[in-house]
Amino acid sequence: MGGRSPVNGHSMSFLIATRRVVSACARRARFSISRRESPPPYARHLKQFLDLKSVNCVLDVGAFGGGFASALRTSGFEGPIISFEPVPSSYVLLQQHMGHDPLWSGHQYGLSDKSGEAVINTYSHGDFNSLLVLKPDAQAGYGIEPSRHDRICI
Repeated sequence: MGGRSPVNGHSMSFLIATRRVVSACARRARFSISRRESPPPYARHLKQFLDLKSVNCVLDVGAFGGGFASALRTSGFEGPIISFEPVPSSYVLLQQHMGHDPLWSGHQYGLSDKSGEAVINTYSHGDFNSLLVLKPDAQAGYGIEPSRHDRICI
């Protein structure tokens, strides 16, 4: 094929030269070109917010299965994450997502502004379980004893 590659019929030297020109133009315009998949916009904004506020530890209250904490890690947050989830089935999911992350711990109890017994309402997907009655079709109610947020020692 005489120096041509099967990439749209262009030679490799032409493709390399084109890549260099495009990269140089992008750098001058303050753009970054990368083969790595960039995090979704939500994760980038979250990371910017955490950096702006100098956050070095996150309390994930009502953690459900760990989705928010996972988004923190996707965003690049490297500090400790302490998750709280009182619903047993959700806590099992949370433990699976915590995996082998030594800076992510979980506790199977709820946090509230009051100590005492309470009923947590659970819903089909579990991501909106709450001490509040959010809608009349709560699937189950679990008796829990939330701890006051200012009385926990972690």
